[in-house]
Amino acid sequence: MSTFSRTVPGLIATPHFHPKKDVVIYVEGKTDWTFYDEICTRDPFLNRFNCVIKSAGGKPKCMALVNALKVKKRRYVVILDGDYDILPFPPSLGPQVVLLHRHSVENYLFEAKPIEKFCLDRMNGVPGPHFPSLANEFWLFLKNVEANFKDLLVLDIARHNEAPHLRSFLREPDRFFATKGKIDFHADRIDHWSCTAAVHVSVGGIATAEVLVNGFLKKHRFIDLLPGHFAFGIVRRFIIHMLRRGGVTGNIQDRSIRASLSRLTWGFVTTSIDHTNLNDSLCAAVRHV
Repeated sequence: MSTFSRTVPGLIATPHFHPKKDVVIYVEGKTDWTFYDEICTRDPFLNRFNCVIKSAGGKPKCMALVNALKVKKRRYVVILDGDYDILPFPPSLGPQVVLLHRHSVENYLFEAKPIEKFCLDRMNGVPGPHFPSLANEFWLFLKNVEANFKDLLVLDIARHNEAPHLRSFLREPDRFFATKGKIDFHADRIDHWSCTAAVHVSVGGIATAEVLVNGFLKKHRFIDLLPGHFAFGIVRRFIIHMLRRGGVTGNIQDRSIRASLSRLTWGFVTTSIDHTNLNDSLCAAVRHV
Protein backbone atom coordinates (compact mmCIF):
# COMPACT_ATOMS: atom_id res chain seq x y z
CA MET A 1 0.00 0.00 0.00
CA SER A 2 2.82 2.43 0.85
CA THR A 3 4.56 1.74 -2.47
CA PHE A 4 1.30 2.20 -4.36
CA SER A 5 0.59 5.51 -2.63
CA ARG A 6 3.90 6.95 -3.83
CA THR A 7 2.81 6.65 -7.47
CA VAL A 8 0.60 9.35 -8.99
CA PRO A 9 -2.39 6.96 -9.39
CA GLY A 10 -1.82 5.93 -5.78
CA LEU A 11 -1.78 9.54 -4.61
CA ILE A 12 -4.99 10.25 -6.52
CA ALA A 13 -6.67 7.21 -4.99
CA THR A 14 -5.49 7.78 -1.40
CA PRO A 15 -8.39 10.11 -0.37
CA HIS A 16 -10.89 7.35 -1.16
CA PHE A 17 -9.42 5.27 1.68
CA HIS A 18 -10.14 8.05 4.19
CA PRO A 19 -13.47 8.88 5.88
CA LYS A 20 -15.44 11.66 4.19
CA LYS A 21 -14.65 14.11 7.00
CA ASP A 22 -10.95 13.74 6.22
CA VAL A 23 -9.46 16.25 3.77
CA VAL A 24 -6.20 15.15 2.17
CA ILE A 25 -3.86 18.09 1.57
CA TYR A 26 -0.90 17.33 -0.69
CA VAL A 27 2.26 19.38 -0.25
CA GLU A 28 5.58 19.18 -2.07
CA GLY A 29 7.88 17.92 0.69
CA LYS A 30 7.94 16.23 4.09
CA THR A 31 9.47 19.26 5.82
CA ASP A 32 6.36 21.31 4.89
CA TRP A 33 4.15 19.28 7.24
CA THR A 34 4.59 21.35 10.43
CA PHE A 35 3.87 24.65 8.72
CA TYR A 36 0.55 23.49 7.27
CA ASP A 37 -0.40 21.48 10.33
CA GLU A 38 -0.19 24.68 12.36
CA ILE A 39 -2.57 26.45 9.97
CA CYS A 40 -5.06 23.59 10.15
CA THR A 41 -4.81 23.49 13.95
CA ARG A 42 -5.27 27.23 14.49
CA ASP A 43 -7.94 28.06 11.92
CA PRO A 44 -11.48 27.47 13.30
CA PHE A 45 -12.88 26.38 9.94
CA LEU A 46 -10.05 23.98 9.07
CA ASN A 47 -10.09 22.62 12.61
CA ARG A 48 -13.58 21.22 11.96
CA PHE A 49 -12.04 18.68 9.60
CA ASN A 50 -9.37 16.07 9.97
CA CYS A 51 -6.85 17.58 7.59
CA VAL A 52 -4.44 14.84 6.53
CA ILE A 53 -1.28 16.48 5.22
CA LYS A 54 0.79 14.29 2.92
CA SER A 55 3.96 14.84 0.92
CA ALA A 56 3.40 14.14 -2.76
CA GLY A 57 7.15 13.76 -3.25
CA GLY A 58 8.06 16.87 -5.21
CA LYS A 59 6.59 19.41 -7.60
CA PRO A 60 6.23 17.09 -10.64
CA LYS A 61 3.91 14.78 -8.70
CA CYS A 62 2.01 17.75 -7.31
CA MET A 63 1.49 19.05 -10.85
CA ALA A 64 0.24 15.61 -11.92
CA LEU A 65 -2.31 15.82 -9.09
CA VAL A 66 -3.30 19.32 -10.28
CA ASN A 67 -3.79 18.04 -13.83
CA ALA A 68 -5.96 15.18 -12.54
CA LEU A 69 -8.25 17.78 -10.93
CA LYS A 70 -8.79 19.38 -14.34
CA VAL A 71 -10.23 16.10 -15.63
CA LYS A 72 -12.42 15.24 -12.65
CA LYS A 73 -13.24 16.67 -9.24
CA ARG A 74 -11.44 14.69 -6.56
CA ARG A 75 -11.27 14.73 -2.76
CA TYR A 76 -7.97 16.46 -2.17
CA VAL A 77 -6.24 19.84 -2.14
CA VAL A 78 -2.81 20.57 -3.61
CA ILE A 79 -0.47 23.27 -2.30
CA LEU A 80 2.34 24.38 -4.62
CA ASP A 81 5.44 26.44 -3.92
CA GLY A 82 5.39 29.69 -5.86
CA ASP A 83 8.92 29.29 -7.25
CA TYR A 84 9.55 31.78 -10.07
CA ASP A 85 6.20 30.83 -11.64
CA ILE A 86 4.53 33.64 -9.64
CA LEU A 87 6.24 36.19 -11.92
CA PRO A 88 4.75 38.46 -13.04
CA PHE A 89 1.44 37.29 -11.53
CA PRO A 90 0.43 34.04 -9.79
CA PRO A 91 -1.59 31.89 -12.25
CA SER A 92 -4.99 30.43 -11.37
CA LEU A 93 -4.78 26.63 -11.24
CA GLY A 94 -8.26 25.74 -10.02
CA PRO A 95 -10.35 25.99 -6.83
CA GLN A 96 -8.63 23.05 -5.10
CA VAL A 97 -5.10 24.28 -5.77
CA VAL A 98 -3.26 26.76 -3.56
CA LEU A 99 -0.22 28.52 -5.02
CA LEU A 100 2.08 30.30 -2.59
CA HIS A 101 2.70 33.99 -3.27
CA ARG A 102 6.31 33.62 -2.12
CA HIS A 103 8.96 31.32 -3.55
CA SER A 104 8.61 28.48 -1.03
CA VAL A 105 7.27 27.57 2.40
CA GLU A 106 10.58 28.64 3.97
CA ASN A 107 10.10 32.22 2.78
CA TYR A 108 7.02 32.53 5.00
CA LEU A 109 9.19 31.84 8.08
CA PHE A 110 11.55 34.79 7.69
CA GLU A 111 9.84 37.30 9.95
CA ALA A 112 11.44 39.21 12.83
CA LYS A 113 9.01 38.35 15.66
CA PRO A 114 9.07 34.53 15.27
CA ILE A 115 12.86 34.56 14.88
CA GLU A 116 13.27 36.73 18.00
CA LYS A 117 10.96 34.39 19.95
CA PHE A 118 12.95 31.38 18.72
CA CYS A 119 16.16 32.97 19.98
CA LEU A 120 14.70 34.06 23.33
CA ASP A 121 13.33 30.56 23.96
CA ARG A 122 16.86 29.22 23.65
CA MET A 123 18.10 31.89 26.04
CA ASN A 124 15.41 30.97 28.57
CA GLY A 125 14.07 34.49 28.21
CA VAL A 126 17.31 36.04 29.50
CA PRO A 127 19.37 37.36 26.57
CA GLY A 128 23.04 38.07 27.03
CA PRO A 129 24.31 41.67 27.20
CA HIS A 130 25.29 41.70 23.51
CA PHE A 131 21.90 40.54 22.18
CA PRO A 132 20.53 43.52 20.21
CA SER A 133 17.07 44.60 19.13
CA LEU A 134 16.55 41.74 16.72
CA ALA A 135 13.88 43.44 14.59
CA ASN A 136 16.23 46.25 13.57
CA GLU A 137 19.16 43.88 13.07
CA PHE A 138 17.01 41.61 10.89
CA TRP A 139 15.80 44.51 8.76
CA LEU A 140 19.41 45.65 8.16
CA PHE A 141 20.43 42.08 7.37
CA LEU A 142 17.66 41.69 4.78
CA LYS A 143 18.70 44.95 3.12
CA ASN A 144 22.27 43.64 2.95
CA VAL A 145 21.08 40.36 1.44
CA GLU A 146 19.23 42.28 -1.27
CA ALA A 147 22.22 44.50 -2.02
CA ASN A 148 24.52 41.50 -2.41
CA PHE A 149 22.30 39.00 -4.21
CA LYS A 150 19.90 40.97 -6.39
CA ASP A 151 22.04 40.64 -9.53
CA LEU A 152 22.48 36.91 -8.97
CA LEU A 153 18.73 36.45 -8.44
CA VAL A 154 18.04 38.29 -11.71
CA LEU A 155 20.48 35.96 -13.48
CA ASP A 156 18.86 32.90 -11.91
CA ILE A 157 15.41 33.96 -13.08
CA ALA A 158 16.80 34.48 -16.58
CA ARG A 159 18.28 30.97 -16.35
CA HIS A 160 14.90 29.62 -15.26
CA ASN A 161 13.22 31.24 -18.27
CA GLU A 162 15.86 30.43 -20.90
CA ALA A 163 17.76 27.37 -19.68
CA PRO A 164 15.72 25.56 -16.99
CA HIS A 165 17.85 22.44 -17.48
CA LEU A 166 20.77 24.20 -15.76
CA ARG A 167 21.17 24.03 -11.99
CA SER A 168 20.16 27.09 -10.02
CA PHE A 169 22.84 29.74 -9.63
CA LEU A 170 21.63 30.25 -6.05
CA ARG A 171 22.89 27.30 -4.02
CA GLU A 172 25.33 26.56 -1.18
CA PRO A 173 24.84 29.91 0.60
CA ASP A 174 27.61 29.34 3.14
CA ARG A 175 30.28 29.83 0.49
CA PHE A 176 29.19 33.44 0.02
CA PHE A 177 29.88 34.48 3.62
CA ALA A 178 33.19 36.24 4.16
CA THR A 179 33.94 35.39 7.79
CA LYS A 180 33.36 32.10 9.57
CA GLY A 181 30.50 32.42 12.03
CA LYS A 182 29.69 35.99 10.96
CA ILE A 183 27.02 37.39 8.63
CA ASP A 184 29.16 39.58 6.35
CA PHE A 185 29.23 38.60 2.68
CA HIS A 186 32.19 38.04 0.36
CA ALA A 187 31.42 40.60 -2.37
CA ASP A 188 34.23 39.49 -4.71
CA ARG A 189 33.07 35.88 -4.56
CA ILE A 190 29.49 36.88 -5.32
CA ASP A 191 30.65 39.06 -8.24
CA HIS A 192 32.78 36.22 -9.62
CA TRP A 193 29.87 33.79 -9.45
CA SER A 194 27.58 36.35 -11.10
CA CYS A 195 30.02 36.84 -14.00
CA THR A 196 30.27 33.07 -14.44
CA ALA A 197 26.47 32.73 -14.42
CA ALA A 198 25.92 35.58 -16.90
CA VAL A 199 27.63 33.56 -19.64
CA HIS A 200 24.66 31.15 -19.73
CA VAL A 201 21.89 33.69 -20.36
CA SER A 202 21.15 36.40 -22.91
CA VAL A 203 21.23 40.16 -22.42
CA GLY A 204 17.54 40.31 -23.30
CA GLY A 205 16.74 37.55 -20.81
CA ILE A 206 18.55 39.44 -18.06
CA ALA A 207 16.65 42.65 -18.88
CA THR A 208 13.31 40.82 -18.75
CA ALA A 209 14.19 39.16 -15.45
CA GLU A 210 15.20 42.50 -13.94
CA VAL A 211 11.81 43.97 -14.83
CA LEU A 212 10.09 40.98 -13.19
CA VAL A 213 12.13 41.31 -10.01
CA ASN A 214 11.55 45.06 -9.72
CA GLY A 215 7.82 44.51 -10.22
CA PHE A 216 7.76 41.88 -7.47
CA LEU A 217 9.64 44.17 -5.08
CA LYS A 218 6.93 46.82 -5.27
CA LYS A 219 4.75 44.67 -3.00
CA HIS A 220 7.14 42.13 -1.49
CA ARG A 221 10.52 41.85 0.16
CA PHE A 222 13.55 40.59 -1.71
CA ILE A 223 13.89 37.58 0.63
CA ASP A 224 10.40 36.42 -0.41
CA LEU A 225 11.59 35.64 -3.94
CA LEU A 226 14.92 33.98 -3.12
CA PRO A 227 14.79 30.18 -3.56
CA GLY A 228 13.62 28.77 -0.24
CA HIS A 229 16.56 26.48 0.58
CA PHE A 230 19.09 29.17 -0.32
CA ALA A 231 17.25 31.79 1.71
CA PHE A 232 16.93 29.38 4.63
CA GLY A 233 20.69 28.85 4.68
CA ILE A 234 21.25 32.60 4.83
CA VAL A 235 18.68 33.24 7.57
CA ARG A 236 19.92 30.22 9.53
CA ARG A 237 23.35 31.89 9.63
CA PHE A 238 21.71 35.08 10.95
CA ILE A 239 19.85 33.16 13.68
CA ILE A 240 22.97 31.35 14.88
CA HIS A 241 24.90 34.64 14.86
CA MET A 242 22.20 36.28 17.00
CA LEU A 243 22.17 33.35 19.43
CA ARG A 244 25.91 33.59 19.90
CA ARG A 245 25.59 37.30 20.62
CA GLY A 246 23.00 36.34 23.21
CA GLY A 247 25.34 33.86 24.86
CA VAL A 248 24.04 30.62 23.32
CA THR A 249 26.62 28.33 21.73
CA GLY A 250 26.47 24.88 20.21
CA ASN A 251 24.95 23.41 17.09
CA ILE A 252 21.27 23.84 16.22
CA GLN A 253 19.80 21.49 13.67
CA ASP A 254 18.03 22.84 10.61
CA ARG A 255 14.93 20.78 11.34
CA SER A 256 14.69 22.37 14.79
CA ILE A 257 14.78 25.87 13.32
CA ARG A 258 12.34 25.03 10.55
CA ALA A 259 9.86 23.22 12.79
CA SER A 260 9.91 25.87 15.51
CA LEU A 261 9.50 28.78 13.10
CA SER A 262 6.70 26.90 11.32
CA ARG A 263 4.74 26.90 14.59
CA LEU A 264 5.78 30.35 15.83
CA THR A 265 5.06 32.16 12.57
CA TRP A 266 1.30 31.68 12.82
CA GLY A 267 1.25 33.02 16.38
CA PHE A 268 3.35 36.13 15.76
CA VAL A 269 2.71 37.15 12.16
CA THR A 270 -0.80 38.60 12.13
CA THR A 271 -0.65 41.45 9.59
CA SER A 272 1.13 39.86 6.61
CA ILE A 273 -1.01 39.88 3.46
CA ASP A 274 0.75 36.79 2.13
CA HIS A 275 0.06 34.79 5.29
CA THR A 276 -3.57 35.89 5.37
CA ASN A 277 -4.05 35.06 1.68
CA LEU A 278 -2.54 31.63 2.18
CA ASN A 279 -4.83 30.87 5.13
CA ASP A 280 -7.90 32.11 3.25
CA SER A 281 -6.97 30.26 0.06
CA LEU A 282 -6.52 26.98 1.93
CA CYS A 283 -9.91 27.43 3.62
CA ALA A 284 -11.53 28.12 0.24
CA ALA A 285 -9.90 25.02 -1.32
CA VAL A 286 -11.01 22.77 1.54
CA ARG A 287 -14.52 24.23 1.38
CA HIS A 288 -14.67 23.36 -2.33
CA VAL A 289 -13.74 19.74 -1.59
